[in-house]
Amino acid sequence: MGLFPGVHGVRVPVDLERVMMRALERKPGLRQGSADEFMEGMGVEDRIGEILGGKLVGREKEMARIEEILLSTEPGTPTLLYVTGEPGVGRTAFLEELGQRAIREGARLYRLNSLFETSPEAQIGEFLRIEDSDLNLANITESLWKQSSERPVVFWTSPTIEEESPGDSLRPLARFLWALSRERKH
Repeated sequence: MGLFPGVHGVRVPVDLERVMMRALERKPGLRQGSADEFMEGMGVEDRIGEILGGKLVGREKEMARIEEILLSTEPGTPTLLYVTGEPGVGRTAFLEELGQRAIREGARLYRLNSLFETSPEAQIGEFLRIEDSDLNLANITESLWKQSSERPVVFWTSPTIEEESPGDSLRPLARFLWALSRERKH
C-alpha cells in the first residue's frame, strides 16, 4: 500500500482514507471490485447501480453556441466548425458530448478517421454512398445537402501528428455548402 495521507499532514476521516487507500492498491485483486463497491465504501448507498451523468463542466457556453449553429436553419449558418486545442484540454470529451447531443436531436454522426489512407472527402463519399467514379466536390455537396436537409449530419475528425489541420481539406466542401445555403435561401 502507498503512503497514507496522514504521513503528508493531510487529515482525512479514517473511513475515507481506508476506501481511498484500497482503491490505490497495486494489486487489482485487493481493490474494490466495482464502482458500486467503491461508492458503498464512501457511504453513498442511495446511488448504487445508478449511472451518473457525464455533464461537461465549464463548457456550457461553447456547447450552447455550437448547438445553436448545428440546429440552425438560417441561410449562411456555418457549415464547418473546427474545434482545436492542446492535448489534454478535453476536446475529445467535448466532441463526444456534442455528438451525443446531436444524435438526440436526430442528427447522424460520422467520424472521419484521419489515420485512414483515404481522404476525408472519400470517407464522406462512402458515407453518402457515392460511387468512386462520381466522387467530386459538386456531387458530394449535392448529396450532403439532400441528406442534411432531412436531418443534420455531423462529421467529426481529429488531427494526426503529420496533419495538423484535417479541417483544411474540408474547407472547400464547407464553402460550397455555405454558398448553396445562400443560393437556396435555406
